[in-house]
Amino acid sequence: MNGDEARAASRILAWHWFAIPDADPLRPSDLLAVGAYEDRLRRTADGWRIYERRGINFGTGVGVGQVPDPMRPIFEGMQGRRTSWPS
Repeated sequence: MNGDEARAASRILAWHWFAIPDADPLRPSDLLAVGAYEDRLRRTADGWRIYERRGINFGTGVGVGQVPDPMRPIFEGMQGRRTSWPS
């Protein structure tokens, strides 16, 4: 943190259940995304706000399941990035 700016690194496991008609609501997740966010934050009159976010996939970004076509550009955009923090 430096005055009114800060950095935050978050590691994520994101479980996704897709809207599938008649699927068992207690089924295992359809997709487990694995990755990270590196955020830059600024203090504003309304509190801290993210002003820049960098998404990173760990490996393929997929722990379990298949990435549906509408989500592919997101996963592909984060492919091959490496964490830059701590530096």
